[in-house]
Amino acid sequence: MQNNIGKVVKRLRKERGITQEELACTLGVTAQAVSRWENCIGIPDISLLVPIVNYFNVSMDTLFSRESDGIDKQVSELLEKIDNDGLSHIHKNEVLVNALCQFPDHPDILYAIVQNAKFVDMLCDDKKAAEEILINALKAADTYIRTCKDANMVIRVKSDRIGLLTDLGRYTEAEQAAYEFELPVINEHMHLAQICRKQKNYPQEITHIQESIARILGYLADEIENLGRAYWSNGEYDKAYQVLNVDLELPNILLSKNGFHAPLQNYYAIAGFEAAICLVTDKRYDEAIDLLELIFEKGIQQCDHCTNRTPIDSPLFCNIDPSPYHGEVKYDDYLYQITMREFEPLKGNPRYDKLVKRFNSFDTRKPV
Repeated sequence: MQNNIGKVVKRLRKERGITQEELACTLGVTAQAVSRWENCIGIPDISLLVPIVNYFNVSMDTLFSRESDGIDKQVSELLEKIDNDGLSHIHKNEVLVNALCQFPDHPDILYAIVQNAKFVDMLCDDKKAAEEILINALKAADTYIRTCKDANMVIRVKSDRIGLLTDLGRYTEAEQAAYEFELPVINEHMHLAQICRKQKNYPQEITHIQESIARILGYLADEIENLGRAYWSNGEYDKAYQVLNVDLELPNILLSKNGFHAPLQNYYAIAGFEAAICLVTDKRYDEAIDLLELIFEKGIQQCDHCTNRTPIDSPLFCNIDPSPYHGEVKYDDYLYQITMREFEPLKGNPRYDKLVKRFNSFDTRKPV
């Protein structure tokens, strides 16, 4: 306990940019006392525990257990097991909420709760259960934003929070959060590249610029896909198809023949399936199957690249660490859409039926 409390106080203080003197003044102790706690020489008086947790707005469990040895490894193993068990959204939410009781305010669990709520309003038939999942996720998002020190992840969760408010029907709050949200088109890598140029550190400048381009392309591909979906929802299927085709062409323009860049490849799959739906809606069945066959092959290629951690083969991205862009995907993360109900008009076509048979032959739950 002695080591844990000192480590937690130090972590919380640094995350919030507070000096030892400021904390000491708030608690009515000396800066030397705070220093002793953080160096594991002593512990706060029991009368100070409640003021400490109130000041940092954390639970008492967090103060006592957050820095336990091996806790991150335990959480990582737990989340991996949850993913591999193939649980429903409802069951997964229950397991994650219970895990949060065991590991209070752990950022990885908070983030998993938020991600589990994505699209739950569309995927879960039990509306009451879906609402509970969304409410839990909103609480988790607020805690994550308040406590996480990773600025990029906070921005991502702030964006997810707007979606959660929207799914809950709290549109006024969602609109207010949207107007307050700043899209990080200007990112840290742009500034870091400028610093490297001044230092004449050109190799590192190249890497930072590549990281910046990769980040921006992810936003660009996402918005193009959203525009195509908006046209489709408005009944303008030809415009939707034309817009979605831009996402399909981006990898061909920006990468070498066998190149791979996960954000572009992800949106290739998403936009590709939506483009195929446009073609089916327009009764252009042969073209839709042509596209589905192409997406299927690209989906397998993407999974294989993730499995092998294939380097990104392009002068635009070749120096960056590919790991964050590969992620941990499963075959059915992308290929399951082959069997969506929108493609029912294709049933009976030998080429389409062959695709479905190939998909069903995969161990789709196998992580790659």
